[in-house]
Amino acid sequence: LDAGSATDAASAGDPITEFCTRSAAAKCSWVYMCVGAGYQVESLFGLGGPTPEACERQATSACEEDLRDRESRGTLDFTETAIDACIQQLDRAPCQRTPAVEWATQWHEFVANNCGRVAAGNVQSGEACERSTDCTGRHDTCIGQICKTARGVDLNQPCTPTGTTATMAPSD
Repeated sequence: LDAGSATDAASAGDPITEFCTRSAAAKCSWVYMCVGAGYQVESLFGLGGPTPEACERQATSACEEDLRDRESRGTLDFTETAIDACIQQLDRAPCQRTPAVEWATQWHEFVANNCGRVAAGNVQSGEACERSTDCTGRHDTCIGQICKTARGVDLNQPCTPTGTTATMAPSD
């Protein structure tokens, strides 16, 4: 998949497709250039795929699925005019020289600060939600179908094993 032609094709379509395609290309290009392939791509950065191209396909699909769902439920505030600024900042994101685990949180904050206005949630704190991306508060999350700021007790919940496993390269 040629990222240039995918971006050009998305530009001719609707703004959600454009945003998802361009942001996935920028994020995946960056993470594979700065971090390389391996378990950290998914575990630290939430991006999947064994190659940058597979990462782009998966990230684009996940983004579109999320935004289309939120759009249909009325929980999406989409600002088309913020797309270019978001992508420009993603394209300029610097690589760090320390292990990714030390700065992954900073990268997520960088993305949120520079791209959060494009596809924001519009559900206020204390109101009903289905997922955390519905919530408008920067630190709110959807807990028990209500947008609220998580407390320690909210986060300390038992995990349910899915029965799936992932493989890691010996170098990881």
